[in-house]
Amino acid sequence: MALQIALLAEDTLVGTHCPESYVKVEFVRAFKGESLLWVNWYADATARADMKQPVKQREYTAPTADLVGANIIAASYTWLKALPEFANAIDILTTPEPTVIAPPAPEIAAPPMPVDGMLN
Repeated sequence: MALQIALLAEDTLVGTHCPESYVKVEFVRAFKGESLLWVNWYADATARADMKQPVKQREYTAPTADLVGANIIAASYTWLKALPEFANAIDILTTPEPTVIAPPAPEIAAPPMPVDGMLN
């Protein structure tokens, strides 16, 4: 679950225009009256899947009463989409698989076999 929205170069940490930035609610810390939402923007969905650094970060304070429901993260996206800066955001329901290939597991050598009760 995420949002997609165009991000202008002057609004990024890296000075690059991101026409398909991937907006991810990274975590929510809920308190009795207000909740803290930590939101990261990535260049695109592939950058997020490949664990690249965010191009923008921002904290939001939302009334906890606005985030009620079975899934506080889903409610956070609904709350964000009500803000003017997310008026043109598109819902993204899945995150693509990483394109970075994991390194192979290290090869572990078998211990030496005893010869006539002794190790060589």
